[in-house]
Amino acid sequence: MGEEIVPKEVFARKASGLVREAGLIDAFAFGFLNQGPAIAIWMLLSWGVFLFPSGHLLGSVFLSVAFTLPGVALVWGILGASMPRSGGSYVYNTRIIHPAVGMAVSFGDYFIWWLWIVILAPWVADPGLSTLFGMLDMVEAAEWVRTTVGMFTVATIVNVLGYLFTFYGLRWYLLHQKTVMTLGLITLGLVALILGIHSHEQFVAAWNTAAANYGSLDYEGMVEAAKNTAPEVFNPAMPLLFGTLGLMVVNSWWAHYGWAVNVIGGEVK
Repeated sequence: MGEEIVPKEVFARKASGLVREAGLIDAFAFGFLNQGPAIAIWMLLSWGVFLFPSGHLLGSVFLSVAFTLPGVALVWGILGASMPRSGGSYVYNTRIIHPAVGMAVSFGDYFIWWLWIVILAPWVADPGLSTLFGMLDMVEAAEWVRTTVGMFTVATIVNVLGYLFTFYGLRWYLLHQKTVMTLGLITLGLVALILGIHSHEQFVAAWNTAAANYGSLDYEGMVEAAKNTAPEVFNPAMPLLFGTLGLMVVNSWWAHYGWAVNVIGGEVK
């Protein structure tokens, strides 16, 4: 009955006019970079813990995955497998609901992505370059990228480079994407290795050595200063359950963004 209404050939690749340019690794890299694992970890361990100190970190991760797998990954995966064209929500909304809905959602997304450009590009300056320059003992450079002029300059360079990577077509973009993903995975692996092979006592000793060189607070002094500055973080009033649910909101930064793979889904199949 369904084939009498809409022939199955309509949804075949040969009927879509698409030329496959992306592969499985490209799609994985697209979703991986859109999720931003390094930034997600930084957010969870910084303002996530600050806002919801009573929450269980690992428990919130498991709950986030449990909710987003059926609610996001499964739904978008089914939609991506059933339609050969790229375009994400625009394609699905126009064909399932109404073209006006697809246009309205895409029009709204246009402004949302502009806001993301304003938010994410300055992060390259601070905390990105400011942290890097600080570790390299380039104090003046670290301070400059935190200024308004410094952040604007760095963000502008990042946006121009991003435009150039997309200007020359999907093939060049995918090459850049895989390169950045590979470097990101290597960096995360090195961080995990360094933290994994050193004990807490070694970390504290290294902290105290660096603090003595720069005339800063030692480890215990830093903890006490943090307690005096934000005592509510060390004595949270929120129950464990509510704190964990709050951390789930922070985890949504990475947990639900895997659906972005479907934006280029038609290029993969």
